[in-house]
Amino acid sequence: MAKNNNENTKVKEDKLRKIAEDEDASIFKRVAILVGVIAIAFVVVLVAIKIFFEVKYNFDKDDINVISNAKEYGLMLENIDLLDSYATIDSDTKNQLKKNAKKAVKNYDNTLMDSEKLAGLLLADKYLELGNSEKLIKEMKKYYDENTKLINNTKIREGESLDKDEMVVNTVSIAYMLRRYDDVFAEIDIYSGLADYFNEKIELSDNENYSEYLREIFFFMYEENKQSMIKTEKLKDILEKTMSDYKIKIDNENMLYTINDIMMAKRLSEYRQFFYNDLGYADSAQEIYEDINNDGAFMTDTYESSYMYALDNALFSISDIEGSEYFTTHVGETFKEYYDKYLNF
Repeated sequence: MAKNNNENTKVKEDKLRKIAEDEDASIFKRVAILVGVIAIAFVVVLVAIKIFFEVKYNFDKDDINVISNAKEYGLMLENIDLLDSYATIDSDTKNQLKKNAKKAVKNYDNTLMDSEKLAGLLLADKYLELGNSEKLIKEMKKYYDENTKLINNTKIREGESLDKDEMVVNTVSIAYMLRRYDDVFAEIDIYSGLADYFNEKIELSDNENYSEYLREIFFFMYEENKQSMIKTEKLKDILEKTMSDYKIKIDNENMLYTINDIMMAKRLSEYRQFFYNDLGYADSAQEIYEDINNDGAFMTDTYESSYMYALDNALFSISDIEGSEYFTTHVGETFKEYYDKYLNF
């Protein structure tokens, strides 16, 4: 009887041990499955995060690039607009430029924006007929200081100390970029600000220290027919040395001229006409333009990122773009070269 009881007890213990082992195995299996699921989920999350940040990084990088190049996009499109009927521009370059310019316009309120880039977006918007001019002009007003009536490079912040000299340079640069569009300066009065600065500095005993600022303001105001707003009596002597150097260069028949010399000739003509009533250099800018006969005249390497600004000024300094077959035949090549070198990313 005792033997049977012992056997029954052993059987029960074996069953209990088996059940316990099965439960342990089941628990281990469930834990293993759970760990596997968690591991897979972790890998999926890591991959998702990696993809997200790669996409975000590339998107942000693209945004940074298009915003950084906003000024150049605008100037390129402005020059294409002026040259389109006379020169052949690479279609792939033009299409990529339009695509990036549109993207830049959409990011007009980005923290990386400044007033010159915004001016470039205005040029791009008008060329592409995107219909954002009113919005962009409103944004430009955030860079405009009501006290100095000048445009700052960064947005105006209350209590900020502003450098008027730098603002003059910035304002004139933007003014030249947007010279075709009266709607901008109908809402943003820069003429009063430039005139006030000019009239203040010209009266100083050390006015020659401001000769570059005075020169840039004078020629811009003269070309805009606003010269009556500035006191020019003392300006002649300040500009005489620079204009004499211009004259020597323009009079040199053996000179290999560049696109920069075209604007130089125009300024010499304006100076001579205003202060001497001399029309002898009235056609010199066009003549230099027609004399251009070598690729070095485009100065793409020298100007680097400023090339389009120099080209824009040259085109506004002449009366007949068709006058130079060499220029119209070769200038289109410089757009692709310039875009690939500085703007293609």
